[in-house]
Amino acid sequence: MARYGPFFVNLWLFAYHLLLKSLMFLSVHLIDIFTDVPITTTYRVIDLGYYGSLSIGRPCLCADVMMLLIAFVVAYPGPWKKKLWYLPVGLLSIHMMNVLRITALCLTKIYRPEWMYINHTYIFNIIILGFTFMLWVIWIAKVSPDNPKKIQANNKKEIQNTD
Repeated sequence: MARYGPFFVNLWLFAYHLLLKSLMFLSVHLIDIFTDVPITTTYRVIDLGYYGSLSIGRPCLCADVMMLLIAFVVAYPGPWKKKLWYLPVGLLSIHMMNVLRITALCLTKIYRPEWMYINHTYIFNIIILGFTFMLWVIWIAKVSPDNPKKIQANNKKEIQNTD
């Protein structure tokens, strides 16, 4: 069992690295559209010139939120064929929302630094978690054929047909 440990740890760290680098790459290019501030990056930091910098920690990557969506969809009944297309679309959607979040935080740091605390701590986290909840509701209501409303409607039809 010990021989598999380093492989999965390295795979997990590589996935974090890909999330971080794609998040920073896309965010920096979006920031460039909205401001003329010279932007540089290091491994985990977006430097906004004389406006300061934004450090992106592991919680900022939304990997935990992505795992939450995976757990919701996998745990809820439905065909695996639909899960295998819905999960990548959902994960990509969360990632793009996170790109918008990091971009908005950088722009907040530049234009309204007094709003950084509330936006970082509350507003943007609520938006990301609400978006993930919405993806789960879409899975239940629209995509999964085993949602409770469809089952209840089918049961009513079966009862009416037996009368």
